[in-house]
Order: sequence, then structure tokens, then C-alpha cells
Amino acid sequence: CTSSCVLELCGDGVVNNNGAESCEPPGTASCTDTCGIRAPLCGDGFLTAPEQCDDGNLVSGDGCTLACVREYCGDGVVNDDGAEACEPPSTGLCTDLCMVREPVCGDGHRTPPEQCEDGNTLDGDGCTSRCMLELCGDGVVNNGGSEDCEPPGTASCNDVCEIRIPLCGDGFVTPPEECDDGNQAEGDGCSSICNLEPLTEPDGGVPMPDGGVPMPDGGALPEPDSGTSAPEPNTTSGDITVGCSARRNGSPIDAGVLLGLLGLVLARRRRLTAL
Repeated sequence: CTSSCVLELCGDGVVNNNGAESCEPPGTASCTDTCGIRAPLCGDGFLTAPEQCDDGNLVSGDGCTLACVREYCGDGVVNDDGAEACEPPSTGLCTDLCMVREPVCGDGHRTPPEQCEDGNTLDGDGCTSRCMLELCGDGVVNNGGSEDCEPPGTASCNDVCEIRIPLCGDGFVTPPEECDDGNQAEGDGCSSICNLEPLTEPDGGVPMPDGGVPMPDGGALPEPDSGTSAPEPNTTSGDITVGCSARRNGSPIDAGVLLGLLGLVLARRRRLTAL
């Protein structure tokens, strides 16, 4: 009863110190509807210490967790009301502000469709200027150490983009080899140590110094460009017979022999060109 003889009650703004009330006014974060001290109850809609927030529910992802802790970028919970788009931040998919990261080659974050990301836009270090993985055979030497050469599968570069070591018989002419015919046999133009061999003719002779072809009797038929006059066509009286002939020491050479020797000349040229 007040000093004016008015009954005291919860909500009159005066705390009844006799014990009937603990607080005023009622219905607040700290005072219940019956003027008792309010205990924190997450989800009751009252922000009661030590609660950081209370949105009247026990759902996370709306700015206030089910434990009434304020959500923030980096807490591992995506705030679905729009403040956040992803978690955790500072990754290839999520920015420092928990927003979706756009791919930018060279930013240090591998964001799809990037295959790699080394923080720069240089070629030759394993990751291209377009953030694509470098590999053996792409035409770019990886200076990071995984490659020594390009392209692979050549005389100077092996199949894994390393410097090819000369190996006689592997089919690659790698210095100091003079030739490599894929074997280590002798007598086929390329020796067992991959040096050029002197060519031998079918009759066992050797090529003449001036490039001529040995004749059956030990002479030589000069090459067409050696200065010797080209064979002239000849005819006989009566029916005309056109043919091709050549002479050596005044004696005619049979046309069949001549054609065979010319064939040897051409075959020899082809072999020298192939080497």
C-alpha cells in the first residue's frame, strides 16, 4: 500500500520492495510481465543479456543464430537475408566480404573455370597468363623446372620435354651424331656409332671424286652437270629410229646400260638428300 493508501501493483512504475515485485516496468527485456527479473531466453523476442541478438526464432542464417549470437562474415554461417552470399570468406569462391568471387586471373585465388592461379599473368612458370595449366607439348617451356624444351618428340627434346641425350639407333639425329637410321648396323650408310659411311655401288666400286658413277670396266659416267655434252638423238636411213646414245672413248654405250647407270645416279642423289 502506498503512502497515499493506494494498492501497489505490477506496472505502476514503483517496485514493491516488500518482495512482491522485482522490477518495473513489466514486459521489457529485463522485466517480465509479472515484474520479475527476465531470464535470457533465445527466441522470445527480447534482447536479454548476454544475448547479442534475438529475432524471435531459433533459425540460423537470418542475421541472428539459434543461440542468439549476431552473424557476421567469417562465422561459417551464410546469412540468407542478403548480407552474405557465401562462407568462408577469402577463398577462391568467396570474397573477403562474403560475396561470390568472380574469376580474375592473377589475383591469387583459383576461381572456376581457372585451372591454376599463381598470382601473376606470366607464361612459362607452370600457369599461363590465362590461368591454364602448362604441360609438355603446349609449345611453352615451363621455366619453373618441370620442362627443359618444346616441342617434345624431336631430335633435341624427348617425349617428356627434357633435353634429348644422343643415343645411336633411336632414330633421332642428335648432335654430335652425323646420322641415325634407327639401328646400329654397319654398311647401310650410317655406322654403328652413327657416323656417315662412304657409299658403295652395286658392283662394289666407290663413288668417283667428281660425283660420277663407276662404269662396268672401271670408267665413270659423269654427272649431267659435269660439263660433258648431253647425248644427242640419232636416226638411221629408211625407217626413222629415234633413240638415245652416248660414247666413251669413241665407242657407243648401249641405251639399256646408259639408263641403268642414270638410275644409279638418281638413287645416289636421293640417298644423299635423305641424309
